[in-house]
Amino acid sequence: MDALLKQEFEVPCPGGGRSTKMRLDRILNSSSVRTSKGEYKLKSNSKSKIKNQLRNMQREQDRFQKQLEKMQKEFFELYAQMLQDAEKVIK
Repeated sequence: MDALLKQEFEVPCPGGGRSTKMRLDRILNSSSVRTSKGEYKLKSNSKSKIKNQLRNMQREQDRFQKQLEKMQKEFFELYAQMLQDAEKVIK
C-alpha cells in the first residue's frame, strides 16, 4: 500500500480555482488541504477510516500473496509427480 500512499491525487478546488495535486500520505497527515481559492478542513474520523481501509487492503494483499505461494508450491509438486508417474519411453 506504500505505492498508494505515494501516489498523487488531484484535489479539486472548492472555490472553482485550479485543482491541486498532492500525495495521499501528505493529505492524510494534514489537518487541511489548501488550494488556490479554497481549503478543505479534514475530519480526523474520515482520515482514520481511510487509514483503516488501507490496513485492511494490506492484510488482504498479504493473505492473497501467502495463498498464491502455497498454490504455486502445490502446482510444482503436482507437476513433478506427473512426470514421475508418467510412462517413460527411452529411444
